[in-house]
Amino acid sequence: MTDSVINNMDIDDDAIRERLKDPSTNLTSMFLRCPACDTIMLVDWEEHRMYVDPNNIFDRFTMEPMLNDIVCPGCGGPIEPNELLLADKPEISPWHVPRSLILASDWAWAIYPIRSNSGTSLAAPL
Repeated sequence: MTDSVINNMDIDDDAIRERLKDPSTNLTSMFLRCPACDTIMLVDWEEHRMYVDPNNIFDRFTMEPMLNDIVCPGCGGPIEPNELLLADKPEISPWHVPRSLILASDWAWAIYPIRSNSGTSLAAPL
């Protein structure tokens, strides 16, 4: 069985808002993984922010709307804008994050659990 990939339906926006201490924050986010070093980042496309430390959600930086000059916080390698635009297509993107990698990381708090009887992600709490 192949490892499923985290998508935006797996992300627990309420948990992120709670950590940000801002219940009104509008999130349009996705997880990315640097293919060079496996650093996991949470990107909020709405606010143009990249969150880099799951234990300190305030450790973030603002990305330019045109996605210029972005580097991986782990290895410092450049992140090309066209690579980010493909990141939501896990079948062709090396930037997708396998569920097992998220669950083994400190970012595990930011995703919904898997239902034990169906093996699918919860899109919203039941």
